[in-house]
Amino acid sequence: MKKIIVFLMILGVLSACGNASSQDAEQPNADVKDETTTTQKDTEANKEEAETGMENNEINNEKTEVESDEVNYEEMAIWEEVIPTNNYSLRVVEDNNHKRIVLFEDENGHVSYKSIYIKDKDRLKVIDTDTDDGILYNDKI
Repeated sequence: MKKIIVFLMILGVLSACGNASSQDAEQPNADVKDETTTTQKDTEANKEEAETGMENNEINNEKTEVESDEVNYEEMAIWEEVIPTNNYSLRVVEDNNHKRIVLFEDENGHVSYKSIYIKDKDRLKVIDTDTDDGILYNDKI
């Protein structure tokens, strides 16, 4: 009699474990299916953001050529100290709330200097693009 009871208990435990393992086996597939759906949604959202970002970059990357008489940037005094500004035309590559990038081109369109002004930190970096160690200025203004 004890053998039958032990056998039934073992059978009950094994059948309970068998059901749990079959449910566990089904559950990961459901998770994978949910993850796939989420990944597809994320991919679609990323594509939309990328397209929007490309449109914004196209707008922001419009290069504006300006005369030095027309503008009054905070960093102009530093430019005049380290660059012979009257020999170059300015081209603003990027000017937003966080940074301003200005290229200094000669009459042939060759970029000789680059200015990067980080507005949040009031940091200016002026680079001579014609030399290897071209950092002319890198400090707060």
